[in-house]
Amino acid sequence: MERPRLDPLLRSSTNNPFAWTMLTVDRSWHAIKYIDPRESGAVLPILHVNGFKISERTIFGCMDNKELVALFSGYGYQVRFVEDINDIDTDLHCSMVWAVEEIQKIQKAARSGNPILKPRWPMLILRTPKVRVSPLFPAKCQC
Repeated sequence: MERPRLDPLLRSSTNNPFAWTMLTVDRSWHAIKYIDPRESGAVLPILHVNGFKISERTIFGCMDNKELVALFSGYGYQVRFVEDINDIDTDLHCSMVWAVEEIQKIQKAARSGNPILKPRWPMLILRTPKVRVSPLFPAKCQC
């Protein structure tokens, strides 16, 4: 079976079991179905929902958390929200630690010969105000 053409970042993780890729995704939400946790690396999708694009809200920005969880759970993801505006940097750091641990569990099971049937890969949904640019990583974090 021939694989479809994939985004170069995603393709790099499918060709290398030690590759890790973080990307903000705006399409190709079903691409995780091509990742083999036994032989591939991993992709951590991050959806940045700030409520506004240029001048109007995006489709995902119009959805509440319950709707986003339902949508992305249906796509096969395990969703975690990053939205503590008062300490967004620590929230993002702790969420990424969680995501890496979840990815490692999926890969460890597959590589030990006991794969998880249809694993739910982690994804982060980052919700920030329009003026927020990007989080900083704290020097020390208690997750």
